[in-house]
Amino acid sequence: VTPHDYWLYHYHFGKKTTFREKSIGNDMLNNLIINTLAPVLFAYGLYHNQESARERSLKWLEKTRAEKNSITRGFEQYGVENKCAFDSQALIELKNEYCSLKRCLECAVGHALLK
Repeated sequence: VTPHDYWLYHYHFGKKTTFREKSIGNDMLNNLIINTLAPVLFAYGLYHNQESARERSLKWLEKTRAEKNSITRGFEQYGVENKCAFDSQALIELKNEYCSLKRCLECAVGHALLK
């Protein structure tokens, strides 16, 4: 993927710089896989009842590097592993559906931490 010619000579809007070849970085590629490609492939598999598409999307997440953010770091502080994007997406979902709603006793991780 190559950017528009404008971005080959600009880093900020309106400030022209010397030519510099730009390319998509690994972090951006991982974000595209995690937040766009895998979910769309999974949804396609659901819509068309194709188990192979759903499985492929989950395998992509298993092979993609884990996201590092405040949510995943919080879980890691308590010894919860975050090895791949599949894990980090699960941790984000746990945080949103259980931690944020104070449903700790309904969550296996929260229940174990409170013991």
